[in-house]
Amino acid sequence: MNRGLALKCLHCDSQEFHILYEMGSQPGGVPHPRPSGSYECVHCGHVADAAEQEAMVAKIQQEREAHEQGAKDDPEP
Repeated sequence: MNRGLALKCLHCDSQEFHILYEMGSQPGGVPHPRPSGSYECVHCGHVADAAEQEAMVAKIQQEREAHEQGAKDDPEP
């Protein structure tokens, strides 16, 4: 899952992600998985690196602001 990050895939608008891991070695040469900092969309498989994650967060923020602006423009009956 997205580990609490607010991400939205730029390709399919999914909000479900796995964190990707890479193999690093600890002292002593024992291979050991560590987070790579990238996320993969569960639905379309698109991999988002740090720069794309920032774009996703910005997209969500813009959508929230547009939604809030729309709510202000449409008074409730």
